[in-house]
Amino acid sequence: GKITRNRVEASGANGGYCGGGVYCDGTFVMHGGEISENTVHSEGTGNSDQARGGGVYLDKNAKFTMYGGKITKNIASTTQRGKDAYGGGLYTVSDKSVKILGGEISGNEANVASANTNTWGGGLYVGGSTAVTIENAVIRGNKANAGSSNGKGGGIFVLGTLNLGGNTLITENQASSYGGGIGMEDDATISVSGNVNITGNEFFNKSSGRWMDNLHWETKSPAITVTGPLDEDARIGVYYNPLYTGETKNIAVTENADWLAKQNFVSDYAKTIVQLSEDGKIVQLADHEHQPDEETGKCSCGETFVAKLEPLVGSASYTKDFAGAMSNAQGKTKITLLTDVDNSGKYATLTGDDTTVTLDLNDHTINGGWITLGDDVLQYFTSSALKIT
Repeated sequence: GKITRNRVEASGANGGYCGGGVYCDGTFVMHGGEISENTVHSEGTGNSDQARGGGVYLDKNAKFTMYGGKITKNIASTTQRGKDAYGGGLYTVSDKSVKILGGEISGNEANVASANTNTWGGGLYVGGSTAVTIENAVIRGNKANAGSSNGKGGGIFVLGTLNLGGNTLITENQASSYGGGIGMEDDATISVSGNVNITGNEFFNKSSGRWMDNLHWETKSPAITVTGPLDEDARIGVYYNPLYTGETKNIAVTENADWLAKQNFVSDYAKTIVQLSEDGKIVQLADHEHQPDEETGKCSCGETFVAKLEPLVGSASYTKDFAGAMSNAQGKTKITLLTDVDNSGKYATLTGDDTTVTLDLNDHTINGGWITLGDDVLQYFTSSALKIT
């Protein structure tokens, strides 16, 4: 069954409303079905007039368990300046049990029509008093960005506690400020174990460009606790720029060095590398100036890069993300491939105006996906040119 196409809308001085599809302050168990295409929208002008929980809103006393089904294509939105939108798919401030033990949260959006307004958690918003457990679930294709450059946590935004385990996949989510996959602030905590994959999520807005930004935090260090063995295939992308502080950043900690490996963590920022402390219990991001072999794309640190970017002004840089290189190209940039590129399912989009980019294939192949000039989906067009050699 479905709970679908419901709309909660308010205006005036007290227009903040919650739960486009479901409002819960009791017990809610979801074994299957869909909560889809619901909307909570506020046009209110009062101090508390926000939009929360496009699909589901869990209040203080709610107990929620999801074993299967989908929470998909729901929207939390506002139109007034300074009135934020939270949790496109699900919003929770519950003090009780919130467990997602299967199913999918996908294609949801938290969006606003006014600039200088925030969106928090395209798929899921976790409030400061809440602990959420996610196991064997998929968080995919959610957005915290439409209409604003202040979208935080495309897949999940965390103020409280988030426990990730089992075969959990967080991918293809997008935010316009930070945390394409997961964004966290203040005293938020995240624990991981099992085969958790947080990959393929991105930061994107028209003015700044596009890059990988899987798990991003602003303050707490370390941000992640490894509470059990990580599978050898587990991958957690992390974004932190140590140039802001000039120091190595502790990103994850564990009580047992056998529970993790260096390969479980991947740096999303091009000028940092992942390293382990001497006892193997702390994962760190450290500053590193990559110098890949231009025949193979491999750096001495073990990382492999797909392309070299040479701007007209400034020094050359290297990237592991071809699509990101295209969207960030400025002026008369030359992009030289260092390896074959798997662009399957991706749009490599040239978006800058009055930009002439030379793409040197360098005897390599771009497999799958699309190369586009402008973006008709986002209604962003360009006067730039692409020369392929």
